[in-house]
Amino acid sequence: MRASQRYFFVLLSLLEMEKRGEIISSTKLANAAGLSQQETARVLRLLESEGIISRNLVKGGQEVTLTERGMRFLESVRLQLEDLLSSEVKNTSFEALVSSGLGDGAYYMSLEGYLAEFVKKLGFKPFPGTLNLKITGSFPNRDYLASISKYKIAAFEQEGRVMGALKFVRASVSRGEEEVPGALIFPERTHHSNDVIEFIAPVKVREQLGLKDGDSVVVRVSPRGQRSFLGDPRRTPEYRAPCRLRARNASPARP
Repeated sequence: MRASQRYFFVLLSLLEMEKRGEIISSTKLANAAGLSQQETARVLRLLESEGIISRNLVKGGQEVTLTERGMRFLESVRLQLEDLLSSEVKNTSFEALVSSGLGDGAYYMSLEGYLAEFVKKLGFKPFPGTLNLKITGSFPNRDYLASISKYKIAAFEQEGRVMGALKFVRASVSRGEEEVPGALIFPERTHHSNDVIEFIAPVKVREQLGLKDGDSVVVRVSPRGQRSFLGDPRRTPEYRAPCRLRARNASPARP
């Protein structure tokens, strides 16, 4: 059994035992997961180091508990399985708060290695900068959104430096009735926590939607990468798509 499978079965067993209200010991967990106590101990140490579980010493052994991060991980697995097993195309919508970044987005968005791929795959030249968004709920998180991202730009060398790989997925950001189409990007190298994501668009989103730090927006993600949110774009690097207005009480337009 591969290591990743062992981790998964331990987590599933842990969740099942928690649902039954059992006091969980490492011995019980090993038996439930079908692993040796030695294997289970190795898995538990790794899961604890990743913040997936917590362990407390109690009389006669230790008590194992899923953390909030562990629950989010299992929820992301559930949704990924649901998405893969379903023939129906689903979009993901959630709320996020506008926040400030380090200001390095403008530099990276200007690099030809990234820029050419965005133009080719999204049909627009991004505004030189990213909009940082802090997800308000516990789900989805950055890891899950990156996992459903269809597009990837491989690492490349420019200006004597190696630029890291990057994944992205079509998305839109809206406030009130205005919606700006674009994409969420997920650099492999990032200083952001798991609840912070970056959005790019052909316009400066802060100005277009009148945003300031702390404002709430709705993010809509198209995981299967269907027709662009830009509709039928004139696919040139300089094309700048206008914002779209959404009618009140209308269901979101399918991408």
